[in-house]
Amino acid sequence: MIDNYLPNLLAPWNTLILSGLLLIGLSCQPKIAYIPPPLSAGFNLAGHYTITAIRISPAVQAGEDVMAMYADSSGSSPCLSDVTIQFDSNGWVSFNKPMGCEQNNDLTEATGLHYGDRWSLETNTLVVDDIGKKTQYDVSVSGAYVTLSLAIDKNYSSSLDNNDPGFTLTIELRKI
Repeated sequence: MIDNYLPNLLAPWNTLILSGLLLIGLSCQPKIAYIPPPLSAGFNLAGHYTITAIRISPAVQAGEDVMAMYADSSGSSPCLSDVTIQFDSNGWVSFNKPMGCEQNNDLTEATGLHYGDRWSLETNTLVVDDIGKKTQYDVSVSGAYVTLSLAIDKNYSSSLDNNDPGFTLTIELRKI
């Protein structure tokens, strides 16, 4: 009789102990970072692009639309919206700037890209080399649109103070 009584007495505790161990085990699992799907095997970044949008997140005082910020300061933004960016098949970055924008630096300031940079595509990362200073943009593609994302933090910009978490610059390009 005592043999049947003891397992029945411990049965609720067994369930509780096993549930607790399971809960602890699940909560201690490492968090897995989101990894975007790889670009399709046939994707080739080489080509000519126009800028459709440049955003900053979280938004700064002037908002998140970087192109609007440049339009506000100059009255219009043809030096961003009308420029053609070329990722040459030989690994060079070049621009075709509209008349009047040849000496304008808005494009470089807004995107971080410089005329004459070297570029390479490594999995989902565009690596841009500006005379030894390498910048890595995350790349995603949807049809004719390419999105470049750049996390700007203390490792990228020493102008951020210790309390600033940084921000993400997102550049949307359309292949032409």
